[in-house]
Formats: sequence, C-alpha cells, structure tokens
Amino acid sequence: MQSQLRPTDFGKMRRVPLPVSFLKVPCMSTIVEQLTAYASQLTYDALPPPVIQQAKRLIVDSIGCALGGYSSEPAQIARAMAATVNSTKPATVFGNGQRSSMDMATFANGVMLRFLDFNDGYTSTVESGHPSDSIAAILTVADALGTNGRDVIVATVLAYEVFCRICDEVDLKPIGFDHVTVGGMASTAASAYLFGLRNEKFAQAMNLGIAPNVALYQTRIGHVSMWKGCAYANASRNAVFARSEEHTSELQSRLHLVCRLLLEKK
Repeated sequence: MQSQLRPTDFGKMRRVPLPVSFLKVPCMSTIVEQLTAYASQLTYDALPPPVIQQAKRLIVDSIGCALGGYSSEPAQIARAMAATVNSTKPATVFGNGQRSSMDMATFANGVMLRFLDFNDGYTSTVESGHPSDSIAAILTVADALGTNGRDVIVATVLAYEVFCRICDEVDLKPIGFDHVTVGGMASTAASAYLFGLRNEKFAQAMNLGIAPNVALYQTRIGHVSMWKGCAYANASRNAVFARSEEHTSELQSRLHLVCRLLLEKK
C-alpha cells in the first residue's frame, strides 16, 4: 500500500533528537561541509528506537514495491541494459539473481522500485518527492560490499535526512529543476557513507555526485514518458558512480602531485 508521508507524519524518522542536524552544524561555511560533518558523526547507536523501526518499515515497503514493478516494461529494459555490464565487484539485481556493476544494478533496481509509484512520498510545504527511491542505491551497494544491517539503517536515515530537509528548504520546480536532483544528493550521501568515506572524501563524493547531475523538471510536464519513473533511478546510478569518481579524482590528484615533484627536481 502506498504511504504518503507529510512533515507532521514523519516524526518517527526525522523529529527525534539526533546528534546534530546537518543544517545547524556550527562554524561551517558551505552546505557540503555541514552535510559532511553531520554524516561523519552519525552512528547506529545515536538513533532512537522509533527511527530504527521506521527505517526497517520503509526498507521492507520499498522491496515490496520493487517486486511489484519487476515485470514492467521499463524494468525489463533496465535489466537488459544491466546484463551487458560485468564487474569485478558486482551487485545483485532484484528478483532474478542477475549480477552487474553497482551503478547499473542500482539503476535496474531503482526502476523496479519506482514503477508502480506505490513507494512512500514526502509532501513538504516547499518541495516533494519519493525519498525511498534512494533505498535502491543503499541495498545495491550494501549487497556488493557485504555491509551489515546496522550500516544499511544508518545510510537509510541519512538519505531521508538529506532528501526531506532539503525539500523543506528549496523548491526547485520554479527554476526548472526536478526533485530527483535532491534525490541524487541523498543517494550520494548514503552510498558514500556505506563505502566508508568520511570528512574530505565524503565531501568530494558529494561534489562529484551533484555538479554533473542536475535533472530538469521537463520530465514531468506534458506528454510523460517512461523516463518519469526512471529519473530517480538514474540519479541513484549517478550517485553510486560518483563514489567511483571520487577515487579516480584522488588518483588524479596524486599523479598531479608526482608530476609537480618531478618538475621541481629538474
């Protein structure tokens, strides 16, 4: 059954005391620094029992939605795309045991999860959307890494915190951008957390997840194609890929440093 969440209904997940709100971290000059500080401090032991229980409910609900969307045409197309990709660190596609790269498995799983539009919705006074779409990225990355259940729950809470609190503050539609832009931020934060990125590495993963992946609201205007239900899945795919980009960026920085040292010696 579809679950429509409103700010007043979301207290079990959001309005219980947490260690720190990423929008209220002192002495931080940028939003990504505030978010990085928040994510780096968040732990399972800091979560109150109602938050943990709500996270479990939302994960189970999302899996049920994904199974319901398994046979849909977009999901079949997404699985066919994922089947063309092999990986040295593969992840599982829901429903058939198929293995693919983490980013493509995330896309296929996200398309399934969203197809029926039965997964939870968050309705704010500013921006709205489906934060549970990020659970596709969380479960896919956790599967590939062999992550424990506690970290999956923390990543889920982190994704919801990012998505819902940004939606409370910013309405992207009037400037032509889609809410899945915020979804990409939520999925990037959750994926980076699961990969163990903290502090500067987490911040750079967020930068790489956001800057190249701004989605347009045109997807939901006029004649609506299948892409409407795939857009968040694609944002999550980009989020998982951003984590790989973070390591590529680190390698490039080190090579640049080596080149500078060689030039200075000459």
